[in-house]
Amino acid sequence: MSDPKPPVSADFTGATLFQSLCECAPVLIWKTDARMMCDFVNPRYAEFTGRPLAQQLGDGYLADIHPDDLPRYTEIFGAHFSERLPCTLEFRLRRHDGEYRWMLEHAMPMYGPGEEFLGYMGTTLDITERRVAELRQRAELEVLRTLHSSADLRAAGERVMEAIGRHLNWHIGEMWLPDPQLDAMRCESVWHAKEPGLMRFAAMSRGRTFFRGVGLPGRIMDQRRAMWVAEIGEDRLFKRSLVTERAGLCTAFGFPVSSHGELAAVFIFLSRDRRAECAQTMGTGMALGSHLGSFLERRSAELRLRSSEEQFRLMAENSTDMVSLHDSSGLYTFASAACRSLLGYEPEELIGHDAYEFFHPDDVLRIRGTHGEVLDQHDVQTVRYRLRRRSGGFVWVETTARSVRDGATGKVREIICSTRGISDRWKAEEWAEDSDPAR
Repeated sequence: MSDPKPPVSADFTGATLFQSLCECAPVLIWKTDARMMCDFVNPRYAEFTGRPLAQQLGDGYLADIHPDDLPRYTEIFGAHFSERLPCTLEFRLRRHDGEYRWMLEHAMPMYGPGEEFLGYMGTTLDITERRVAELRQRAELEVLRTLHSSADLRAAGERVMEAIGRHLNWHIGEMWLPDPQLDAMRCESVWHAKEPGLMRFAAMSRGRTFFRGVGLPGRIMDQRRAMWVAEIGEDRLFKRSLVTERAGLCTAFGFPVSSHGELAAVFIFLSRDRRAECAQTMGTGMALGSHLGSFLERRSAELRLRSSEEQFRLMAENSTDMVSLHDSSGLYTFASAACRSLLGYEPEELIGHDAYEFFHPDDVLRIRGTHGEVLDQHDVQTVRYRLRRRSGGFVWVETTARSVRDGATGKVREIICSTRGISDRWKAEEWAEDSDPAR
């Protein structure tokens, strides 16, 4: 083995102390004069930006700050500089490979022996990984809120793209939906940041189609995985390189959305910043794809449930028996129109009331036993008893009841009852028993 590289030598004596510390420090260090002009950056700063030292001095260092962050940076730093106050800022700084990295900067005013103001000295630290994680959480939270208030993916699509684009710093978002007849992906909707030149690109993308395996949407459709194109102009498989170049777009990223094992959508995002592939952002895309897939499956289940409920209510309203729904305690949550002829009540007069309010006192004990069996067992239970009519009298009825349980927990979600009047039949059976010669 070769000898390990010797540590950087540092002379911590006299006038070389500051220079030695700057050369050894693992962070970017800079200094300004009293006019807010940069007059020093350490070697690591120059290595990070990849620009000659002379280009960093004066106000040259501002050229590496992201254009979107520059106005805020100059405003806040300028205000603190004027008041001679410590300053902390987060912003994006261009690295030597063209990628913008999130930086945390701390700056302090400096004073000479006579308390004269000399300028500012600061340190700048790369916090991209931490910042991306924070923005990812914000994006996921906003997407979940959007899905919660949306009826379907088409309604949610543009707001989902805006949340991802705004928090994760993308300039264009596209939602592509599958066309089964063509075995292709069609661009359903586009979101874009409010910047010049993007509206035309968005208009050209809407309605466009890529066949399976063609372009980024087609490749994601075919391979069902997240993909990253770091430099669009250098990717021969990227089919829109000319129009993206005109719009100033450099990097693309996309992920699939699956529901019930089938591809439901592909989301594509494009940026004007040159960005190296980021494992965290790729992971975010797959996580968001999973959230969107779960949303589609949940909405599909809700539609099926709503359809079955509508069919149930249609049958209930046309049945001669009174059909009712109750919670596990017996509270009415639904009553069909047949309650009018059986009991004289309107359906809304029953809803919200405890069924036990209408039972004959002598029948309550027997009904409680049947109620308990309905809650404990999965079988249909039948019981005869008397129900109070609105006019004040009681009518003999027969109720068939069963429980509906939550598929995940097994707990009773509601009780379905079908109730018919049996007063005439009950009297006939009593007459038959009284007239039986064997008795």
